[in-house]
Amino acid sequence: MTEASTNLSSKDRVVICLDGIVRGLWKLLPFDCSWTDYVAAAQERRPDLTFIHLQQPYDWEDLLRGSAKPYEELVRGMADELLSHGGDKWEEVLVLGFSMGGLTALNLTEEIGSSDVQVAPQRLIFCTFGTPFGGPFDYTTAMIQRLQNSYLDRLYDGESTRRYFKGLLDGARASRSMRLEILLHYIERDEFVPERSALLPAEWLYFAPQWPRLKWETHIAPCGNRLRPHDGFLHDSLATAYMDGLIDELLPPLWAEQSVRPHSGFAAPGI
Repeated sequence: MTEASTNLSSKDRVVICLDGIVRGLWKLLPFDCSWTDYVAAAQERRPDLTFIHLQQPYDWEDLLRGSAKPYEELVRGMADELLSHGGDKWEEVLVLGFSMGGLTALNLTEEIGSSDVQVAPQRLIFCTFGTPFGGPFDYTTAMIQRLQNSYLDRLYDGESTRRYFKGLLDGARASRSMRLEILLHYIERDEFVPERSALLPAEWLYFAPQWPRLKWETHIAPCGNRLRPHDGFLHDSLATAYMDGLIDELLPPLWAEQSVRPHSGFAAPGI
């Protein structure tokens, strides 16, 4: 662990886990796409840390039928729940977002690091796994965009995503002391979210102004499940061991002096 980490008490350090869509994308051999089991095991393994699991209460059927509450209302409720845990006292925060939960995690991380919180954490880490920042596979685009659903619209609202990233960076710069660290993960052999989509923010970050308290990286998250690595990620032994390593160190101890140049073959404007 870092020297700074060892000087913090457990109440000062928190790991926040955000679900994506709870039910698996395909009904055959369904997986529970929720952090529930992982958080229970992690809390038992690391009782010195505080884990907060923000659950996504809806599945694809709820979204398609329109029975889920509006996305903005869900995010607001999650933000209120976080603050009820004493969010103005955290010194080190690791936010883990899986799949679409990474988009919600971005909204909440931006709020944690903003001036609205009385005392910003010393270290704020935003980490995503298989998040469709650029939408899922292209063959689903036309169908999903016609549904006009607030959850699914968020998948393709690239301007809002860039705006939240810009707010996150602006808040970290304005704090003058908070360290912001961003890890973007593409899930190995992901059957739903392509690499270009999962790592899209690297394009924006690469061309954004850099400063010493900002670090960011892209990684491939290992997954032993070859049939459905995305849906099965949170229950895959190789993937969960990797996440345990992230939590134990909170971040890999070695960072490149400069952020990795994006390799998806196109350039995007900075933020």
